[in-house]
Amino acid sequence: MATSTIPPAKVVRAIERARHHLGRLYRRTLPAPAVVLEMLMDAWVSQAITVAADLGIADALAKGPLSAEDLAKAVDADTDALTRLMRA
Repeated sequence: MATSTIPPAKVVRAIERARHHLGRLYRRTLPAPAVVLEMLMDAWVSQAITVAADLGIADALAKGPLSAEDLAKAVDADTDALTRLMRA
């Protein structure tokens, strides 16, 4: 098994600062409607992850892949709605 190493805190902070500044620069170059749309899409993704966690999808898939129908049965969800969630 490979071992992972944690980078020094200074390196992590420097990378996070750079990422933050690049993100701000990126948002400033986009038209305002595009920034708002991106923010809305981020919220949708967050909601989809929350629903998947609440349904226990990761636990249901722990032993291996399932079809959408089998997964919906395992988590007691509607097959069509679950399929749309998994495509999000």
